[in-house]
Amino acid sequence: MAKAAAGAKPRQSAKPLPQALYDALARSSAVQWDGLLRNPWLLRPVSLYVNGVLTALERARALMGLGLRMMNVPTREEIAALDRKLTALHDRLDDLTTRLVQPDAPPPKRPARTKTAPKAAEQPASVQASRRKSASPSGRKRAARPPAEVPPESAP
Repeated sequence: MAKAAAGAKPRQSAKPLPQALYDALARSSAVQWDGLLRNPWLLRPVSLYVNGVLTALERARALMGLGLRMMNVPTREEIAALDRKLTALHDRLDDLTTRLVQPDAPPPKRPARTKTAPKAAEQPASVQASRRKSASPSGRKRAARPPAEVPPESAP
């Protein structure tokens, strides 16, 4: 018996036959499903159903948002926006705390200032005089007119 076991070929497992059967079944069913799903008689009702479900979900989401706003409850989008703002504030607070703890750290660089128009005190006197003259057409101030007299009403 030991001689038979040593000289015998190893027995092949039964897996290749079921695997081949599975592959053949998968190929044939894939062809059938492909033909069925490309059929316009099935494709149109399925697409209408999917569009209807998606539309109903969108309307339900809008209705839920309206109800939450009426109850003054924040929506998911508002909560996410607040979370982003709080995270940014927390990061900024950490930066400020780090700078307070380490006063030797250099301050952050500020952006370069853009040049602005010179102020009146920095402008030459000739420019200031020409601006004053252009304020009134004759170059001098007009005298105020006296108020017009209103005739007294006649008494009946």
